[in-house]
Amino acid sequence: MKNTILTFGLFAAALFSSACGDESIETYDPAYDAVRFTGAGGKADPDFSAFDSETKTSYYNYSFLETPFEKSCEFDIPVYLIGMPAAEDRTFGWVIDAEQTTAPAESFRVISAVIPAGEVRGCLRVVIDNTEELTETSYTAAFKLVENEVLRVERGNYVRTQLTWNNSIPFPMNNNLRRSYNMLIAGEKSYISTSAAQISANGLRAIVAATGWNDWDDPTKHKIHNASATYGYYKYLPRYQALVTNELYKAYTLMLRDYLEAYKAEHDGEPLLHDSGAQVGQPIQARTY
Repeated sequence: MKNTILTFGLFAAALFSSACGDESIETYDPAYDAVRFTGAGGKADPDFSAFDSETKTSYYNYSFLETPFEKSCEFDIPVYLIGMPAAEDRTFGWVIDAEQTTAPAESFRVISAVIPAGEVRGCLRVVIDNTEELTETSYTAAFKLVENEVLRVERGNYVRTQLTWNNSIPFPMNNNLRRSYNMLIAGEKSYISTSAAQISANGLRAIVAATGWNDWDDPTKHKIHNASATYGYYKYLPRYQALVTNELYKAYTLMLRDYLEAYKAEHDGEPLLHDSGAQVGQPIQARTY
């Protein structure tokens, strides 16, 4: 039995040697290492980007409402390595997509584009500036990955990205979000109204300033969240269902009232006014219950 096994083993070894000849086994070649932006989309995206399969682009947004007194912000756009980590930092190539960029050249700058040593994830680090114009408009900087002497570019759909930033709160497009606004701010409609006409930019700013809300798109922090395309990943207002629970809207209206009173005291008795909508020019007031 042992002789039979030995004979079969020698035969198999000879057959393998004959089939391979003198050809060497392929080994990993770092020259083929490449980079890509995120390709995930929706609530499963670990980078909190939105990926559009039609434009083949990932999208990021930042509001200086979260850091209103900062003159600039460093924003890291994740970049992933396709290949093996290296023992040293590696710089990847990029260019500005001029056709998709609306931001003035002086309003942003890239300060690094690196995959760190031992890592498979790096970033395109962009400094974006906070300017007065951002209260009225948004800036967008678009980028594309390109091959350089160190790293190639992934051949698929993930080589384009856009970063948009501003200093204002996006208008809540969903009825369930607009109802939350009307639950908190007094208006000409019922507290359960979904009226868009009642909403003003200053009203939204007052709510966010009073409550600190900027994370309703995060499912790890809120059981009822906006992390879906239906609600547009809206960060600044909860769905009204979250306010109805235990009548929390009553507590938040008290927070809003305190904020508006403090604002009035700090501005020589002048109240904060609606700057748009059906109540433009009128004082913003918290709804009472």
